[in-house]
Amino acid sequence: MAVIVIVLLASLLGVVWTTASAYLVFTYGVVLFIGAPVAQGILCAALCTARGIGAKSDVLWLTTWSILTTGLLLLIGRIEGAICLVMALPLAIPLALFGAWITHRILIDRRSARALGALVLVPFLFAGSPDVGLHAVESHVEVAAPPDVVWRNVIEFPELPAPSEMIFKAGLAYPERARIVGRGVGAVCTRRADERA
Repeated sequence: MAVIVIVLLASLLGVVWTTASAYLVFTYGVVLFIGAPVAQGILCAALCTARGIGAKSDVLWLTTWSILTTGLLLLIGRIEGAICLVMALPLAIPLALFGAWITHRILIDRRSARALGALVLVPFLFAGSPDVGLHAVESHVEVAAPPDVVWRNVIEFPELPAPSEMIFKAGLAYPERARIVGRGVGAVCTRRADERA
């Protein structure tokens, strides 16, 4: 029972951290991708030590399970998508294991126990990382056709051809057609997606 509680508490930290990054801070960066896994590993190792789980292999396994459980909870709660989670796991698991390993070493060697306080602050040091900001990108397309032909294609959308890529054939939605709702200023272009999936 203690093992389940440890995994769930550490996972809860990951879920809260990710949700806060996505919906409160509105940023995905170093604080989330490095700080959260390291902090989760630190918490998992500290909880293991507090519950008398001292074997390093047990601590590392529980840390791995906590990261996987975090991913599952984020997927179930629709906070993150499966593809994003699959891309993040190869980064999150080693960082969490690093945080757990260092914390385990510190807690096992009581002479270094005071260093744990400093270690817990490490993920928060990334909070001051500089924001790279947004950069505008412009692109231009020159069409070799008279304005009346171009304008007709702008306001009258033909049916879009079905994509040939395998990912769309597997069921991922894609636009089938588009139309303009309204006239003049304020008109809106809407797209209807294929809803076979």
